[in-house]
Amino acid sequence: MLDPYLNLVSKQNNKVTPATFKKGVISAVHTNSNTADVLVVGNNDTTLKNIPVSSVIILSVADVGKRCRIDMFDETNPNDCVIAYLY
Repeated sequence: MLDPYLNLVSKQNNKVTPATFKKGVISAVHTNSNTADVLVVGNNDTTLKNIPVSSVIILSVADVGKRCRIDMFDETNPNDCVIAYLY
């Protein structure tokens, strides 16, 4: 009985805030501002600068060359995103 409700909520949420994410590789870490520069995988010409790092990520493990997921809240505004996790 809960399943149809969850499907409806999921569909409505996707209309309002569609899930958009990109894969990336960290190219620089800025510990003072808790941000990093990320090279977007699949588009080697695009480097997103000063992307905020999620508060659950310990910056000491965010080494250059580490892969990451970038959650984008507004695809038209590359400054409106966060590094969600490292892998």
